[in-house]
Amino acid sequence: MTDAPPTPAKRFASIINGLWMAVEQRRLTGRLAVPLTMLVLTRFAQIRQAFYRLADRIAAGKIAPRKSGGPRPGRRPGTPNRLPTGPAWLIRLVPESAAAASQLRHLFTDPEMKALLAAVPASMLRPLRSLCRMLDVELPIAAPPRPARPKPPAKPAPARKPPSRSSRPRYVFGLRYPPPLPDPA
Repeated sequence: MTDAPPTPAKRFASIINGLWMAVEQRRLTGRLAVPLTMLVLTRFAQIRQAFYRLADRIAAGKIAPRKSGGPRPGRRPGTPNRLPTGPAWLIRLVPESAAAASQLRHLFTDPEMKALLAAVPASMLRPLRSLCRMLDVELPIAAPPRPARPKPPAKPAPARKPPSRSSRPRYVFGLRYPPPLPDPA
């Protein structure tokens, strides 16, 4: 009896678990600060939960693109990100995570995973983008281009007649030349 190959969701979960163990091992040996470890592990838990919810919604056929219109009413803004933001920052802190980066690259070449990512609305890719940035992995789905801001209509400049050379006053030694003409009134 042969076992069925693991689904992309299970493979993704095993990659996250491997990352979790590598970060926890660094903390236990004293090579990673506890507060940073807690932030990283919390982020891993958020990514894993978001991916599970996403896979469940796709399996149930409940994925519908969201309307983008800014933040939803009644929703509080999230806490600011206190993790590093540069590419491959996790690999620099935890070199053992390079293996997970390789596994994630391989997972993204799987046709099932590509189909899963293609069905996802752009707003749900945020956790995956975060993980890819940590590990310096290219996400196979490009972010949709942001709509260009409409430029305000150009205001027509008022028609100005350039002054003629003879009517433009010139100052020589502090005196106006030619002198102003007397009013004909």
